[in-house]
Amino acid sequence: MSTKQTPKLCGLATASRTLGASGVLLGLIVMGLLVVIPVVMVVGDDRVSPGLMKALVGAAFLFFVAGMLCSVSAVVVGRKARTAIQQSSGSLAGGARAFGGLTMGYAGLGLGFVIFSVMLPLLLSVTDAPLCGKTTGTLRNGKQIFMAMLSRTLDSSVPGGECYWPQSSAYSTSTAVFTNLVGRGMLKTDYSFFTSPGLTGYRGTNAALFTAENNAWCVVADLKDSDADQMPLLFTRNLKINSLAEFKGVEQLSDDPPFGRSCVLVIFKGGAAQKFTPEMLASNFNICHATNRVLRP
Repeated sequence: MSTKQTPKLCGLATASRTLGASGVLLGLIVMGLLVVIPVVMVVGDDRVSPGLMKALVGAAFLFFVAGMLCSVSAVVVGRKARTAIQQSSGSLAGGARAFGGLTMGYAGLGLGFVIFSVMLPLLLSVTDAPLCGKTTGTLRNGKQIFMAMLSRTLDSSVPGGECYWPQSSAYSTSTAVFTNLVGRGMLKTDYSFFTSPGLTGYRGTNAALFTAENNAWCVVADLKDSDADQMPLLFTRNLKINSLAEFKGVEQLSDDPPFGRSCVLVIFKGGAAQKFTPEMLASNFNICHATNRVLRP
């Protein structure tokens, strides 16, 4: 009396399916991170540290590599499993598992190529990602400073109404200008509002404790109503000029905070807010060829 031997489950088939499923799962995790990271870049502003951004991108990179290794292994092991099963004369089972492993392995590889086309530019831009968020927050604050200065102009009693506030005859620094804005209630905030990445902010309302070290902005004084809207009104202190007449170009950028030689943030008389990279600065900053005095912090 003969007995039919039950086929043994092929271990390679099980391994292929496991590896394939792991590759697809890791790929989906990377896709999720690639959605989360740009959102954090845009809405994070200066609350997101560069370390966090690098950690997120580093995790995405590691998951990507692991997923690709799993997918390649699933295909290799799956092929070996199918060959072993076909040559076993029925003593090995698991053809469906091997087929599933191969299918998921190829799917993981396809997903990996899609991810790579997105991941490469992200990795190239990660060092600038926190900067983008921080410049967005600083520009937003600059727009509010502009509105407060406009209100202060309307509130001031400048003879003839032709001159914008502030006048260089009354103020020697932008720190004094901002102290006046807060003191008169034009901006209801503490003095950390005027800082930016790389500077130490003062989170208080005592004007005596608000110093140049806490202030990111320079103010262009003595504007007139007849001046063009493209004339600078505010710009970040890493551009080292004491008057608009001194402006020559990118060589006047410094390594100092808030943004060093990466960019300059500018708020114009008409209210437009711009970030100028070095290559944009010379042809866009002082197109009116103005000569006004600059009040530095």
